[in-house]
Amino acid sequence: MHFSKPLSFSLALASLSVTHALQADSIPALEEVAVVANRVANDNSASSAATLATALRYDPVLDVQSRGLAEGQADLVIRGASFESAAISVGAVNIRDPQTGHYLLELPIEPTFLSSPSVALGSDGVLAAQNATIGAVSYSLKPVEPQAQLQGAWGDDQSSYQSLRLASVLAMNDSDIGIRLAATRSSSDGSVANGDHDFERLNVALQRRTDSAQSDLILAHQDKFFGWPGAYTGFASLPETDHTKTSLVLLNHRQATKAGWYAVSAYRRSLDDDYDFDRRTQEVGVPGSFDHKTRNWGLGLRGKTDLGNVDYEYAVQYQADKLVRSTDLTEGDFRSRQYISAVLAPTWLVSGDAADWRFKAGIVYQDTSQSEPFWGALGSATWISNALPLQLTLDYADSSQVPGYTALKSRPTGLFGGNANLGREESAQWSTTLTYQAAVGSDISVSLFKRTDDDLVDWTYSTSQPSTRQANAVDLDVKGVEVLWRASAGDLAWIVGGMHLTKNADYGSAMVDASYYALNYAKQRLTAALTWQLDEQWQVKLDNEYRRQAHNPLRSGADTAYVGSVSVVYSPVDVLELAFIVDNVSDEDFQRFPGSPAARRSASLQVTLNLR
Repeated sequence: MHFSKPLSFSLALASLSVTHALQADSIPALEEVAVVANRVANDNSASSAATLATALRYDPVLDVQSRGLAEGQADLVIRGASFESAAISVGAVNIRDPQTGHYLLELPIEPTFLSSPSVALGSDGVLAAQNATIGAVSYSLKPVEPQAQLQGAWGDDQSSYQSLRLASVLAMNDSDIGIRLAATRSSSDGSVANGDHDFERLNVALQRRTDSAQSDLILAHQDKFFGWPGAYTGFASLPETDHTKTSLVLLNHRQATKAGWYAVSAYRRSLDDDYDFDRRTQEVGVPGSFDHKTRNWGLGLRGKTDLGNVDYEYAVQYQADKLVRSTDLTEGDFRSRQYISAVLAPTWLVSGDAADWRFKAGIVYQDTSQSEPFWGALGSATWISNALPLQLTLDYADSSQVPGYTALKSRPTGLFGGNANLGREESAQWSTTLTYQAAVGSDISVSLFKRTDDDLVDWTYSTSQPSTRQANAVDLDVKGVEVLWRASAGDLAWIVGGMHLTKNADYGSAMVDASYYALNYAKQRLTAALTWQLDEQWQVKLDNEYRRQAHNPLRSGADTAYVGSVSVVYSPVDVLELAFIVDNVSDEDFQRFPGSPAARRSASLQVTLNLR
């Protein structure tokens, strides 16, 4: 594989787009970060300080499959895809983990620095995601606002967490200079034996903002220890632990232009991981210790440029990673990779008397230094009624990714067996979405979707030998329907979501009859987020999830579950907020990962002082 010609094409595309954008006669004001309505009610947890996973737990589109509490460890699954099929995007770049998708959400960024998450799927997902077949959860960086906040919570199981957030803005002649700091600690003995956690997180950020641009620098570090029985093995008799140290440097610049906008992002991330499947044993740094360190960095450009009557959406990313050291990821013949991707998607509008049509068509290129290149297509057609607040979208997208180091470089036998012969995964997505917006803040959408995954990586096993698992390729045919309803009535607001999924799997010649990940999915899932503003001082927030999971022979207990979280918030004065938070109000014992016990009911009192 050679990058020279594709890289030249990508750079030429980027140069043309940005150069044309900068030739504008006048620069418009920078658009505020798109307001994305929260699809959950509670963005705080009863037993841990908030992480990115906290506000995703009850999202109707995202399935956060947690090992114990979501802030300890959680996999991100979208529309029945694999836990390694999604991306996290900040600005114009994906921040990924080269070892395993289990650490996708291990981002040490303070959640309050980021916008509400938006989910990009299909043709939009290809523009937002590199090396991810299903799409991306995308974030923007919020403008800095003056702040001095102290927050603490204390609850059962000896849980406690505290946060300090400080921010200041200095007004200059043509710009505002902002600085913010956030420091957080959290600990708990856990709602089950050996389910403890202890983590600290520190963020420092600088921002320069003008009428037409915003530049950000974030320095972040997190040191997190969590324990959970059977977390990765599925055997609750094993008191597993995972200790990660994650550092991140992120640069982002967003610029508004007369012809559109563009964003440039760069990052450097390192993760030091010490996993132990039995905390009672003494590690000696030999195979079986599961100690790993990875380092990765990336550069991304994304934007939209108006050339005549056509808008050109584009995205270019270059990334590189290295497996710095590992006691167990020793198979295969490479320890580092480079990745490049480029997407160009012209969009144009055709106006009519009864309705308008918006069309998009584009090409996708992805390659790595250790694989063959991938070329794909994307396209969409949207019918927009001029008589009714109604639109219908037909969408198609090709996407691809390569497996991580755990799948490729683990030894081929044992509980976490790898497979050095795994190749590129490819996916094709089709969807039809009907959206009706009854009023501002009130809409309903129905999506029908179909996806074919070729050579998706899954960990499989035989029911006669459940302790011997291996990474194998599977072809999946996924079909589903997704419904979202958002509305409000007076002081009550709600978002209701529902999803139905079916999967057909073909493992080819692999001698397996059970799946630990790909076939561990919710056949039906219903969510409801409600926020009720009782008066100026009192507020009630309620999140609900009901699911019927596909049967798995390793799971103990029922395949159906109801889980809910509730918080009652009281603000007697502007500077003080009290919140009583309860997670898993029904004390549900459903095993999201077969064999691994659920986090039980927990409650805490949170106190927030807003001193500025």
